Amino acid sequence: MIETTKVLASLAKQKISQNLLLSPVGLELLLHILTQKEFPQNLLDFQKGTHFKKTIYYWLPDYEVVINSNSSVWHSEKIKPEEKLLEWLGKYPQIELNPKKPFAKETINSWVKEQSKGLISSINTPISHNTFALFLNLIYFKANWKNIFSSFYNTEGPFYLENGKTVQETYMNRGSEYDPTDLIYLESENYESIKYPYIKDGLFMEFYLPKKDVSLNELILSLATTDLKEKRRQYSPRKGILRMPKFSIESLINFSEIIKAIELTKDMKWFQEIEGQFLESIIQTTVLHVNEDGTEAASLTEGAIGGIFRKKQPVVQFILDRPFLFIIRDELNDIDLFAGVKRV
Repeated sequence: MIETTKVLASLAKQKISQNLLLSPVGLELLLHILTQKEFPQNLLDFQKGTHFKKTIYYWLPDYEVVINSNSSVWHSEKIKPEEKLLEWLGKYPQIELNPKKPFAKETINSWVKEQSKGLISSINTPISHNTFALFLNLIYFKANWKNIFSSFYNTEGPFYLENGKTVQETYMNRGSEYDPTDLIYLESENYESIKYPYIKDGLFMEFYLPKKDVSLNELILSLATTDLKEKRRQYSPRKGILRMPKFSIESLINFSEIIKAIELTKDMKWFQEIEGQFLESIIQTTVLHVNEDGTEAASLTEGAIGGIFRKKQPVVQFILDRPFLFIIRDELNDIDLFAGVKRV
């Protein structure tokens, strides 16, 4: 399984200064498909997609949690994928992946927009003359908070950037000094953390806030060497005040380092007609919105496969237009039944 904190640490080492968003499970699913690895049971269940809906009280609207995962492969009509691939992903239209013909991209983009409920409108993989297949995984997530925020209590305030500057944010608030709210809290040496629950049991958004003398990158790098599974057991109920900004993030990541670690060997080929198959790129586009009601997010993970079509063997011309010999033979019993020569 992909370790989220290690991927974040790898990106932190690149000293990316802007907001960042990725889907570890989207990346994991695509890599399993590309390398033909068997899915762990939790990924199999997730790949099927789930939809939860729960009514809280009759005077409130339905609160819901939607988690959908859809994977697809788009390939040239000149090739035929392995049956196992179609079992995993289902059948999708065969299209001509030609950079000079926009129809293919328009068809794929229509699927992307539909599956992401409009959050993502297009693929970002550049289709080249060597691209013969495009693998996609799209995850859509929408969930209401268990305890929604009231916009009536929203406040404006500064958000302190790492460079010492501030920007104004709209904050959602729960609890006060005289009427604290329930939190699930964890404090460590270099950070504080809460997990804020969604309406579905077991579904949370975790927040990790570095101590004031610790940078965010330092925290990310330290978490990469922390046993988070063990650490999460230390969360405990606390009373407190929560002030969370409303925020949105859009991110585009090219996972070039991960590509280097993947070798598409002879046993890892979905298309027999293609020679020298190689992974051109893995790109992930993500969008997330957090507000008073909850969270809506989508991720699109793209894996482009390149290669060249096998050269066709020369056509054999076998024309019996001159004298020849023939044998009628029973190969199973190793018996020649008839033999002859035609001269005229």
